[in-house]
Amino acid sequence: MKALNYLKALLVIACLSLVFSAGAGLAAEKTEKKDQEYPKASFQLRVKSFSLQNKKDFYGTITEPRIHEKNELYPTSAAFLAHFSKHFAVGMEYDLFSTSMTGDGDMLWHTLAFVAQLRVPVNKYVVPNFTFGPTIVYTKFDEQEWWGNGYPTQAAFDAHMAQQPANVSYNDWRSQGSSGYTRQFSHDPSLGWVFGAGVDFMLNPCWAITVDARYHLADTRVYYSLYDREVARFNYSLDTFSLAIGLRVFF
Repeated sequence: MKALNYLKALLVIACLSLVFSAGAGLAAEKTEKKDQEYPKASFQLRVKSFSLQNKKDFYGTITEPRIHEKNELYPTSAAFLAHFSKHFAVGMEYDLFSTSMTGDGDMLWHTLAFVAQLRVPVNKYVVPNFTFGPTIVYTKFDEQEWWGNGYPTQAAFDAHMAQQPANVSYNDWRSQGSSGYTRQFSHDPSLGWVFGAGVDFMLNPCWAITVDARYHLADTRVYYSLYDREVARFNYSLDTFSLAIGLRVFF
């Protein structure tokens, strides 16, 4: 009788051990699968501060022969990545850079980068990354009205326009004050490169606060014209270094 009870006890222990072993195995399998899981895509917005790395003198300016960076407090960078593993992603990054030619106008350029990103998770909360790729750069000049229409200063333009007769159109009167003498900047699109590094600080599996550094290598061919006649052409360096903080969402 006692032998039968011992046998029953052994069977119960064996059954419990089997159940616990199976449960532990399933838990380990789920943990392993979870570790192998990764987001399929992510989208990021960044607020950045940047500085031009080469000479800031700009031929053709009047008020001051230099340009100055304009760092905005709203997002001027965005990125979309397709993730192929926890360690590798490819995608596109967009950056807007804007500078002021003091009182003459603004120069801004749009940069579209096709990037690869290497991601090196330290743990589930900290993910350093390294980014590189080619860029397409489109530059735009937004000249002030007085500069584009050939007036010597903003004050001279304002003084002339204040005397506009009621029977003369705005454009005609503006042209009379400068005798049709106009200034214009134009450009060619260009190619470049971007290199960068950053860290994603994971808030949860879907959201991260990001800190990034980027170095853009690029220049643009500038054409300076007076009254539709080209008087100068030159290359202007758009090499920039930027630091950014942002937010990334994973899908």
